[in-house]
Amino acid sequence: MDNLIWILPTLSAAFFGLAFYGQSVKVDRLEKDIEKLKSINYSRPN
Repeated sequence: MDNLIWILPTLSAAFFGLAFYGQSVKVDRLEKDIEKLKSINYSRPN
């Protein structure tokens, strides 16, 4: 029973850490995709 006291906070901390990391990676990728789209639009002949 004592194990639960340690396991639950560790699991929740790991979960929040992964979620936060995943969000920052997604945002980074989105910014790169936006930059790519911008450069494609600018390089397209009118």
